[in-house]
Amino acid sequence: TVPMRRLSEVQYRNAVRDVFKGQGTLPADFKIPTLGSPISGFSTDTDYNAVDLGVARELNDAAITVPLSVVDKLPTLLPCASAPNDACTQTFIDTYGRRAFRRPLQDAEKATLWKAFKLGTGADAFKDGIAAVVATMMNSPEFTYQTEAGTGSPGGSVIALTGFELASRLSFLLWDSIPDDDLLDAAAGGKLRSAQDIRAQAERLLGDSKARATIARFVNEWTHFKLPAAGQRDDKSYTAELASAMQAEFDQFASDSFLGEGQTLKAFLTSEAPYKNTTLDAYVKANGGYASRSGLLTQPALLTGLASSGDTSPIRRSVFIRSKVTCEAFPSPPNDALAVESGLKLPVNAPQRQRSMARIADNRCASCHRLIDPLGFGFEGFDELGRLRQQNKDGSPIDASGDFVDPTSKELEGAFSSVQELGARLADSPVVHECLSRQLFRFSY
Repeated sequence: TVPMRRLSEVQYRNAVRDVFKGQGTLPADFKIPTLGSPISGFSTDTDYNAVDLGVARELNDAAITVPLSVVDKLPTLLPCASAPNDACTQTFIDTYGRRAFRRPLQDAEKATLWKAFKLGTGADAFKDGIAAVVATMMNSPEFTYQTEAGTGSPGGSVIALTGFELASRLSFLLWDSIPDDDLLDAAAGGKLRSAQDIRAQAERLLGDSKARATIARFVNEWTHFKLPAAGQRDDKSYTAELASAMQAEFDQFASDSFLGEGQTLKAFLTSEAPYKNTTLDAYVKANGGYASRSGLLTQPALLTGLASSGDTSPIRRSVFIRSKVTCEAFPSPPNDALAVESGLKLPVNAPQRQRSMARIADNRCASCHRLIDPLGFGFEGFDELGRLRQQNKDGSPIDASGDFVDPTSKELEGAFSSVQELGARLADSPVVHECLSRQLFRFSY
C-alpha cells in the first residue's frame, strides 16, 4: 500500500509559502521534530516524518500564526476584501482551498470552511472569518499529508492515481512543494494522462528555480556530510562567513551539475571550474589555487565536513567514496574504535600514513582499515578546510597517491597518483552510475 506521507519540514514551509504566494508567516521558532533516522537516508521518509505530540504541537502553532499573518495581507491576496461579501469569501475558499488541498474542494469541504468563516463576528468579522478558514485548511490532513485515494475499485491490486494526485507527486518530487496553478489546471483539463504530458510538465518544473533547491537537498542528503559550525575547527580562519560560502557553493555546484545544460556525471566528479561563490573563490585562490581539483570530490564543504577538527581524515573521506559513491555495504566501526585510535602510541602530529600503519598493525583494526586507509590517502593533498597543502603537520612532504583495494568492481581497483585520477576512474565506472541511479530512486520513492 501507499503510505500517507506527512509533509517534511522543508515541504511544509514551501507549501505555506506557495499556497499564500509568500504572504504567510510561520512562527519564528518553527521546527517540526523528526522520529529516529530515515531508512533510505533521505528526509522525506514516511516513518521519519510521523506525527507524535511534539509534531502535533508545532503544526498547531503554525495553524495559529499563519492565519493571523494572512489576514494582514488580504488586500494583496484577495482584492475584493476591500468590499467583502459572500462572493468574495467563496473566491478565497475556492482559490486557496484548491492550492492547500492540491485539488478542487468537495462540497462537504466547502461547507466546513464556510462554517469556520461564520465564526468571525463583530467589526472584524470578515478578517476573523478568513483566519478561521485558513486555520481549518492547515489543520486538515489534506494539507498536512500527501493523500492518494486513486480511482477505480478499492479491491483491485492496482488503483490509478487521479490527475491531481499525479500533479502532487510531480511537484513534491521536483519542487518539494505544492503544484502551481498551471499544473493544477493541467490536471483539471486531463492533460496528465500520457507519458508525454507528464514529461512536458516535469521539464517545465525542472526549469524553475524551485527545482534547484530540491536537487541541492538530494545531493546534500545523499553525500550525508555535516559542515561544522564556526568555532568547531581549530583553525580560526574557519568563520561563519566561510562556512556559509562553502555551503552556498556546494548547493550551487549540485544544482548546476544536475540541471545545467550539457552536464555529465564525468564533469560532476572531475570538474576543475572555478567556484561561483566570490568569497570561496577568493579563499581558494589565496590558499594554493585550483590545482588538483576534481568536482564533487574536492568541494571545500565536503572536504571540511569529512575531516576532524584539527586534521584531515582519510578514513571518513574513504568511507564516503565506498559507501556513498559506489554504494558498497560497509560495516559500521566498532564501539571502541575511538578508544583504540586514541590509544595508538604515536608522536605528536604523526602523518596519517604513520597512523594508518599503527592501526593496521592492530588485529582489531586491520581487516577494515587495509581497505579504507589507502583510498583515503588520495585526499591528503587537501587539509581539514579543503585547502591545498604540500606538507604534513610534522613538516614531512605530502604523498597524495592512493590505492582502491578490493572494490566492488574490478575497474575501480588499483593505485592512483592523485584525486583527479580517482575522480576520472569513478566517473567511468558502471558501478558509480548504478549507485547514483539507486540513490535517485530512493530519494524519489
